[in-house]
Amino acid sequence: MVVALAAVLVPPAAAATARPWAGTLLDRDAVAVSPAVAAAGGQAYRLTYLSTSSRGAPRVVTGTLVVPPGPPPPGGFPVASWGHGTTGAADACAPSASPALGGYDTLVASLVDAGYAVVATDYEGLGTPGPHAYLVAESAGRGMIDAVRAGRQAQRGLSTTWVALGHSQGSQAVAATAEISGTYGRGLRLAGAVAFAAPINLAGTIAQRLRDVEGDFGAQALYPLILSGLRTEHPQLRYSDYLGPRAAEVLPLVETACLADIYGWFAARDLPASEFQPVTQQAMTRLEDWLAGQGIPRQRTAAPFTILIGDQDEIVGVDEASAVVAGMCHLGSAASLRVYPGLDHNAVVPAATGDAMTWLADRLAGRPVTTDC
Repeated sequence: MVVALAAVLVPPAAAATARPWAGTLLDRDAVAVSPAVAAAGGQAYRLTYLSTSSRGAPRVVTGTLVVPPGPPPPGGFPVASWGHGTTGAADACAPSASPALGGYDTLVASLVDAGYAVVATDYEGLGTPGPHAYLVAESAGRGMIDAVRAGRQAQRGLSTTWVALGHSQGSQAVAATAEISGTYGRGLRLAGAVAFAAPINLAGTIAQRLRDVEGDFGAQALYPLILSGLRTEHPQLRYSDYLGPRAAEVLPLVETACLADIYGWFAARDLPASEFQPVTQQAMTRLEDWLAGQGIPRQRTAAPFTILIGDQDEIVGVDEASAVVAGMCHLGSAASLRVYPGLDHNAVVPAATGDAMTWLADRLAGRPVTTDC
């Protein structure tokens, strides 16, 4: 199934209000599934569809649709939109390119087994032309919403009722999804949103994170990805303002390699913290301003929101997650936090999947939600 791209593009100036292209399905191709998804009976398709960048322009995005076996229930299969964690910024890092779906196939299989049709966006620029808008929350949130629209065009029997889940980078995406779904997601009903590990308040923590970056090769690998993502919104960003000459040598790798290779590049060089410091206080202030609001909701969310986090999370601490929930409660959102002892950033996903399923089932059933507000 192919829709001519030229027929749906309109000038970017109209995108802020009309967005007639949002979720338009361009192509659907059957793809192989992993053993875990096969065991759940899911049929998988790679979708190509249109979404909207944070600057209001149309963007071609790819993703995956996995449909449960058998006939849909009355009203259709509820849809679960999945936001993956960081894989990298190169097109080769797109989860839809692999049956393992970026390492999240077991979770996707659990959703399919529970009766959800799953859509899993690759996000803007990951697997498609143009740079990946890494950690640009509104772009990712729009990609998750439009994946639901595209999935419903690709397969009959999918409900307009849906839920959102995400991990790590996907937590930023889910937070934005919950925030904008009442407006950008009109025509669909978001029942609930789950973040495995919390959205990260980079604007409030970037200075300290950069001071502590020496020897932290994970943080070093993420930093140029963050800069490259911000540059999709702020093309005036100069890498030389934020990376020393030795650290800047990684930039070509950011465009061609995935996260593990970037991590290995920094681990082999063991660069000092000075290679990651903005050149002036003005540059730091600009960076903090650009990061403000990326993943931290600034208005009431359209559906209940819960964070599931391990108390050994090495990227986002429990205190930071608690602050996110408190801020959401202040805005009137129905927000909650569950902490898992002894679990780190990645281990929380398999450990908390069952609790996430139960929480989402309650939201679909219309049961009262318990919050921390």
